[in-house]
Amino acid sequence: MKGWMRLAVRLYPPGWRNRYGAEFGALLEEVGPGWRDFWDVVRGALAMQMKVLWSFRNVIAACGLAGATIAALVAFQMDNRYVSNTVLRVSTPAGAKTDEDALAKQLQQVQEQLLSRSSLAGIIQRRDLDLYQPERHRVPMEDIIQSMRTQDIRISPLQPAGGRVANAFQIQFSYADPVRAQAVTRALAARMMELTAAKGGAPDRPAAELEVLDPASLPDQPIYPNRLAIAAFGLIGGLATGLILIGARRWPIVAATGIGVAIVAGGLSFLIPDRYVSNAVVRVTPTESVNDLIGRALSQEVLLGIIQEPELDLYHRERARRPIASVVESMRHDVQILLVRGSHGNGELLQIRFSYGDRHQAQAAVRSLLTALREAQTMEPSNSQAPARPAFEILDPPSLPNQPVFPNRLMIALLGLGAGLPLGAAVLWVRNRRTLKAV
Repeated sequence: MKGWMRLAVRLYPPGWRNRYGAEFGALLEEVGPGWRDFWDVVRGALAMQMKVLWSFRNVIAACGLAGATIAALVAFQMDNRYVSNTVLRVSTPAGAKTDEDALAKQLQQVQEQLLSRSSLAGIIQRRDLDLYQPERHRVPMEDIIQSMRTQDIRISPLQPAGGRVANAFQIQFSYADPVRAQAVTRALAARMMELTAAKGGAPDRPAAELEVLDPASLPDQPIYPNRLAIAAFGLIGGLATGLILIGARRWPIVAATGIGVAIVAGGLSFLIPDRYVSNAVVRVTPTESVNDLIGRALSQEVLLGIIQEPELDLYHRERARRPIASVVESMRHDVQILLVRGSHGNGELLQIRFSYGDRHQAQAAVRSLLTALREAQTMEPSNSQAPARPAFEILDPPSLPNQPVFPNRLMIALLGLGAGLPLGAAVLWVRNRRTLKAV
């Protein structure tokens, strides 16, 4: 049995053995230990090891290493993103009169057409490109187009360098495949050149040509993800987690209160109804009465008609307990008609947004608002001196939102954690004061 006891003593940390090992060995020689004593020694050794393992240094080091490892594994699971770019220059034929303002407006219109839904959908569905194939099986086409327009495509002007390069701009496209990124950049440049040529040559439009200064590049290195930076953030997150664990062990009341409030806040957030936002972009005219046009489209008669459409039946519960005028005001609050850009020659760009608890009804309501805008435009009083108006043009049809924009349940839970930790600290402080008074 003494041999087993010596083995059990070896389970203690080295610091303890160096300090108490000789004294404990002498004690074993004097007494006759039994199996109960053996298990007591083993249990004490395990408890001592746990205390050592839960030391500040060990916990922080282990959590930091775990965080960096997990972040690195996640980073290597991310798809690479490659960016191809091309540079185009705007030029005019020799001897042609050029109005810089009119030329800028023309190029702005060309860019809007290039980034319109029909143009981008055509590029996405081209057989030789077949872009976003995995996403198209699970995400609506409207969301893919919006993501391509706002995240993957970038058109930016280049500042002249000593007057050598004027009216130049760069087209960039990022994608997971470098060959397709180059092909799409080339297709965007070709499409922009076609649109510019189609718009030029009219009496009221300056002649303009686009030429390629730098052809679409074939990227050899991804720009995303930065795996080293992700691993560094994982290390920081792991260190923070280690601090939280140390704090939870030393101050369990604070940790329990914070986690409890976070769970309650996160649970209550599921009682908040989801809100979906559908968007559409249109070009309307004339520019001098666009505010009156919006006012007619958002009049009480128009909104009431949309609310009471049998196919929509909006605000059904609110209409059962509130006056109809109050319900109309609620819809007016949920509708936004925003001026996307300033005035230009052929009208104004308007973005129509509507938020509602059902994503299909949100899309249908925006469709009805577009109809109301079109009808309000035709009702404008005629003015013989006003310029001729182009047709009402829908650049982006109403989108079908895939994810709600409200509430952000993760943020609510984090706010609950942030509120719960100080509350737990206050509870601990009160408890310690009562203990000191009792002593």
